[in-house]
Amino acid sequence: MTKISKPDYLSKVKLLTKEESERLFSRMGGKLDRRLEKNKL
Repeated sequence: MTKISKPDYLSKVKLLTKEESERLFSRMGGKLDRRLEKNKL
């Protein structure tokens, strides 16, 4: 697991619904994909 800067972050994440968490992960995924593409170039 990655390092988390704020201790209350985990409790907030646990309160998210399945739909909200999927939306969050899809947004994060786009950023990660772009970072990987930049590193390849």
